[in-house]
Amino acid sequence: MIEATRRDDDWLLDAEVRAAVRRLADEDGGWQAGPGLPWALLPLEPVHLLTALPAVGDHGVPDGVPGMVAEALRAVGATTLVEELAEDLLRHRACVLL
Repeated sequence: MIEATRRDDDWLLDAEVRAAVRRLADEDGGWQAGPGLPWALLPLEPVHLLTALPAVGDHGVPDGVPGMVAEALRAVGATTLVEELAEDLLRHRACVLL
């Protein structure tokens, strides 16, 4: 079973999850320094993209990502201020704030 547990204020990934993240990072261009998972691991399916977004990336958002987030928001029903919401979600990701 793959799981993450919470200890104090940190999330700890079990060995299987760490191995999977490293394997995916290597397949998609390697690991990058920063507080979050590599941008290359951002899923393309809208619900998965929005669910994973808080844990992905660093302060620098690559070109095209705001548009991907906006399209994901539209795919799940957002209709107004979509670009603004996408920018807010990117600016306030947990991996950047924590």
